[in-house]
Amino acid sequence: MLNALAVVIDSELLPQSYCKIIQLNEAVTPELAAVLLTKVLAFHGEYLPANYLGYITDEDIYGKVYSTWKNAKLIKDTKLLEVVDHLYCLC
Repeated sequence: MLNALAVVIDSELLPQSYCKIIQLNEAVTPELAAVLLTKVLAFHGEYLPANYLGYITDEDIYGKVYSTWKNAKLIKDTKLLEVVDHLYCLC
């Protein structure tokens, strides 16, 4: 079991935030199972989410979300953007 855990940690399949809370003799939580499955799929190139920023357990996730939100162009259709801008100015 320890060898498998070492491989998961060394290959960065297990986010560091989980290293402190993992219980070796207990079943994984559904959240951890989802994280591990997603990481394995991504490792094999089978899961590449377009809007992936990280995990909520990542120490810098709030900064990533804030930065992405501030820099995102939420409406990409220029005609629709003109209508929304016009309606916003009327408020």
